[in-house]
Amino acid sequence: MNKGTMQILLIYPGERVMKPRLPMAVLTIATHCIAEGFKCRIVDERVEELSDEDIISADVIGISTMSGAQLKASIKTAKRIREIRTDVPLVWGGAHPSAYSVQSAESDLVDYVIKAEGEQAFIDLCLRLLKGGDHEDIPALTFKREDGRMVNNPVSNSWMNMDDLHFPEYRLLDIKKYADHDDGLSYETSRGCPFRCTFCYVEYFHNRQWRGKSAKKVVGDLKRIKKEIGVKKMFFIDDNFFGSKKRSMEICSEMIEAGLSMKWSATIRADLLSKYTDEEMRLIKESGCEILAIGAESGSERVLKKIKKDITPGQVKRSVAKCAENGIMPQVSFVIGFPFEEEEDLEKTIRFYDELMGCGKNIEINGLFIYMPYVGTQMFDIAVEHGYKPCKTLEEWGDWNFSTADNNPWISGKKRKRMETISSIARFKYLYHRFEYYSEEYRKQKLRSPLVKLGYHVGVKLFAKIADIRWKYMYFDFAVEWKLWRFLAFKIFKVN
Repeated sequence: MNKGTMQILLIYPGERVMKPRLPMAVLTIATHCIAEGFKCRIVDERVEELSDEDIISADVIGISTMSGAQLKASIKTAKRIREIRTDVPLVWGGAHPSAYSVQSAESDLVDYVIKAEGEQAFIDLCLRLLKGGDHEDIPALTFKREDGRMVNNPVSNSWMNMDDLHFPEYRLLDIKKYADHDDGLSYETSRGCPFRCTFCYVEYFHNRQWRGKSAKKVVGDLKRIKKEIGVKKMFFIDDNFFGSKKRSMEICSEMIEAGLSMKWSATIRADLLSKYTDEEMRLIKESGCEILAIGAESGSERVLKKIKKDITPGQVKRSVAKCAENGIMPQVSFVIGFPFEEEEDLEKTIRFYDELMGCGKNIEINGLFIYMPYVGTQMFDIAVEHGYKPCKTLEEWGDWNFSTADNNPWISGKKRKRMETISSIARFKYLYHRFEYYSEEYRKQKLRSPLVKLGYHVGVKLFAKIADIRWKYMYFDFAVEWKLWRFLAFKIFKVN
């Protein structure tokens, strides 16, 4: 066997859903494998079945996963693989295995874990497996030796040059099965973020380093995407698209000069956006920007300082106003339930929510998400000090739910129920607005089932009225209907 005949199978586990986002985590790895001469295919279990033949024909199988529901699906898939093949190496990557590499590698379902940026480490491992050589020195690799000793190598400080990344092998996936086809094709222009937010996994995943493709590289890829795929919208999946102002302005200018006429959305920090001039905002808009996602996190300056967000509510409000004034939809997110958050802080966040919604038309706040302790972050130790007990096995993490206050022992009793209601209503209001914003074709696909269609036109409309009343009067107690919504949202609409 050689590189040209070695069969690599990359799996993106999950329950079947209509029109999910492209699995970029595995697409980037697959692209790198093909460029290196390997044969590689992707099975996204959210849109297609994993066949026995897929498993039988594979020489190496990779699984990418996050904690919670996707991890539970990953475990189910790995067990099935083990029943059919005991000899094929199972290599795990993604946010969860990166955070819990040793714990993950303890499982019989895991042969190897690759932490953080996985392209080069995965290629190195496949080459060593192909040649039968020792692989203990591969950076970012974690595995248990036959003698039981755990090898847990640190992530390399030599990050990939972003301009060396190949054009994504979108042909490996049926793009028409994804939301990307109509509402923005996923594309990565940069990785990482240099800021120090204590709750964010990106800090450890990329070691607070930001790296971006050149404007020439990005626009060249966009031209190819328009020619070969024909989509009219782009979704830049970067943690911080505007990590370099010079680069982002160059991208906007070159998109205009190339006459791409493509809509796009990206993330940006409030402290950066609030300083952009009117001329710069017009350039961003003219290049096709339609949505900018902003992490506001809290309406309380005290909380913002505690989590080292290094922004102010004033900067958030100015950023939202700049977007609204220039016809760009701001999409703002908040986090509630930090161990040190007081009732006053929560009330400030709710009031700030209303204040931002009053800045103009077509403003989205995509949620008041309940804080989730994640290992590797600075906040994790603080959460443990406040009584948080992390799961101890891969399987336990599969049953874990990131969207519940059950993770946070410092939130108890009436306060917990109230916070879950606040979070549920805020998320509902966003999803309701977002669904109406999507293309008609996307909505038809999502409402194809008669049951789902009925549920939307009757149940969802009713919930919208209830949400508005509860939010207006700040009444979040005895919220039985929102327990029902959380159940329906996950079981029928497959959202959290």
